[in-house]
Order: sequence, then C-alpha cells, then structure tokens
Amino acid sequence: MKYQSEQLKNFSKQIDFVVQNYTNHGFKASQFSNIVAGGLGGSGIGARIAKVLFSEKLPLSFEIISDYTLPAYVNKKSLVILSSYSGNTEETLSMFDEAVKKGSKIICITTGGKLKEKAEANGIKIYAAEPGFQPRMALGYPLSTLVLLLGELCNLDYNSTLKNISEKVSNTEKYIEEGKSIFEPYAKSIGKKFVFVADQYMEPVALRICQQIQENAKGEAFYIVVPESNHNVIETFYGSFNTNFVLLHTNNHPRVKLRFDFLRNHFLLKQYTFTEHIVANFDIETCFETIFKFDWFSLCLADAKKQNSIGIANINALKKYLEEN
Repeated sequence: MKYQSEQLKNFSKQIDFVVQNYTNHGFKASQFSNIVAGGLGGSGIGARIAKVLFSEKLPLSFEIISDYTLPAYVNKKSLVILSSYSGNTEETLSMFDEAVKKGSKIICITTGGKLKEKAEANGIKIYAAEPGFQPRMALGYPLSTLVLLLGELCNLDYNSTLKNISEKVSNTEKYIEEGKSIFEPYAKSIGKKFVFVADQYMEPVALRICQQIQENAKGEAFYIVVPESNHNVIETFYGSFNTNFVLLHTNNHPRVKLRFDFLRNHFLLKQYTFTEHIVANFDIETCFETIFKFDWFSLCLADAKKQNSIGIANINALKKYLEEN
C-alpha cells in the first residue's frame, strides 16, 4: 500500500500542475453541435465525472465513448476530446484516427506516447500530464483539465475553484482518516463484493470507486443507478446476499430521495451490510473530495485483503495478448 499511498498523496499537486500550465484552447460552445470524449479506465473516468458536473451548464450534447469507434453523427461540427495517460491506449488512438478523417476539432490530454505524436503531427491542442503515475492514481490531471476546458467553452473560469480544492485535499491525513472511517463498517466482510447504489449525480463517482476497488483491492465491485434500478434490480432484494452495499447519493431530487429512504428501510429490515453517504451541496468541490476519500478507502480495503495494489497482472496479460494478435 505504501507505493500507492505515496502516489495518491500527489492528488493536490496534480491539480496545481493543471492550473499552472493550462492555456486557453480558444473554442466556444457555439462553434459545435456536440462534444464527444474518448478514453478508458483511469483516463476515461474524468470525462464521465465532468459530464455530470457540467450537465446543467453545457448547452451541447456530451457523450462518452470507451471503445474503438466514434458515433456516426461525429463530423466537422463536433469537438472530440481524447484522454490517454500513456498516450498508447489502442482504442483511443483508433478514435483519434477517426476524428481526423471526419474533420472534427480535437483536443488531447496525455503524457506522451503515440497520441502526442499524432496530435503534434496534426497541429492539435495537447494538455500535458506529468508521467510517473499509474493511470488510476493520476485522475487529478484529466479531471482538472476538463473542468477548465469545459469551463472555457461556457465562458466560466474555475481556476479559483480548483485552487481551493487543491488546498483542501493537500491535507491528506484528513482524507486518509475519512477513508478509514468508510472502511470500518466493512472490516469483517472484506471478502464480499461491493454494490454501490447511486443517483444520477454520483453515478460516475460510483463507477470510479468500483474501478479502484477492482484494481487496487482485486475485489468485485459494481454499481446500479436510481431510479432506473428501482424498476428491475430491486426485485432481487429478497434473500441474503454476499454483498456489501453502499448508498451514494445527493438528495437533489425529492422523488429520488424517497426512493433512497425506501431502500434504506428495506436494507435495515433485511439486515444487509450497508452504509449511506449523502453528498450535500453537490458541486465540483464536493465531487473531488468524495473521490479522494473513497480512493483512500480502496487502499484500506486492499491492505486488509493483503492484496498487491500495484500489480495488474491480468491487464498486462491482456495487453500482451492484443499486441501478439
């Protein structure tokens, strides 16, 4: 856990790096008919989070693609934002080539690799990230960049917001302790899978936490979203489960709040193992903070399970297989 902890402690420095090095891209939302962001894993989750953060600000449709191909509607009026920490993610490189063929405006976020080479060869705007991190421990770079990038599209300046966030999360001990507090109720059930029940605002954060549990703690982790899951998944909540539940929501919508009230009471009745985390006053700041403390939670879980949070043997084996075929 020590190596991962040292990487995670750089979260505030990653935010600072972006604020200090950000330069305007010069685009306005009115230039485009849509935005598509491409990226996978630790490089792609930033866009999913940013989409929610800007859902009530961006006057454009905003879609996230984590695959090889772009939607047919992408054209010269599209802004395509591609993020790959290594710069060598094959799916992202494939999307880059498609976007160039379609004549779309492109922005890249990367440390280097083939993506940087392709972008430079085509005169495309690049936002840099510092190398030396595992992608899942480098979220501060793409997420902070997207906050400033999308803010600029909307003629909004989030520099001071990010500076405030950086100052807060620089107090790592506070968030380490919060991560430990989140873990404590599950200390005796670390072998169970985790299921997060989220509302629309916390959906991408729930996905991020699941990714961290999967990679760091080598544990099963999934998420469902209310109200959609109330129309199907709720019909499985009868018997006992080998599951740790986490309710993660904002109470932003009164009808969705009622649904979480029902689920809480139902889980208590069924004696399911669960905790509830309500993110009040949901905004960019609380989103960053929630992600940071749950990152520490994932490392606590990894430590308790005696898992090597650094190693990703299966991912590396898959990459090798793809290279050979």
